[in-house]
Amino acid sequence: MDLRRNVITTTYRNNPLDWKALVKFLVVFVGIILITFISMIFIKPDFENVLHELGKQMPHTKNGMNTFIALFFNNAFRVSLIAFILALIPIPYLYFLNFGATAASIGFVYYLLLVLPKVSFLQVMVLTLPHGILETIGLGIVCIALAKINRVICRRIYRRKKDVSIKKTIIASFKTYILYAVPILLIAALIEALITPLLG
Repeated sequence: MDLRRNVITTTYRNNPLDWKALVKFLVVFVGIILITFISMIFIKPDFENVLHELGKQMPHTKNGMNTFIALFFNNAFRVSLIAFILALIPIPYLYFLNFGATAASIGFVYYLLLVLPKVSFLQVMVLTLPHGILETIGLGIVCIALAKINRVICRRIYRRKKDVSIKKTIIASFKTYILYAVPILLIAALIEALITPLLG
């Protein structure tokens, strides 16, 4: 038991999280949510088309475990894979488009909750904050891990610098993803699928 604990402790110690970069991501992410939310108040979009599109994106199942799997797969794999592919393209911050779109959609959903009748905005906010905060942190960790990959690729192509190995950077970023992002996104999906419905 002590050996296993030492191995885990050493693994995390050798793969520290870049907290400053994570905080910067959270500030930008929350900023996009707020900007979208405020913008929607002035734009006042067509509800029917919007709700139809949102309905197609939501998991169509009442089974908590199926919902958990769908949520976890989407956040931990689908979103992360798309961002990873974008990070390999030597265009700075292109990988952030996926996360920016996610933030914008959250701001839009909060706007809908505010204006739709028979919906308690405060209650929904309280119910969504626990897993929402964890999801944001998890996606933030994915983003800062991919930022390192994209930065090294851009340095290699535009500045012809080979001081850092792309392969080693990808491996280090993958370790960050596995050690930090996946567990957090797993817990977030569990809360959203199995605990939040019981409180609503």
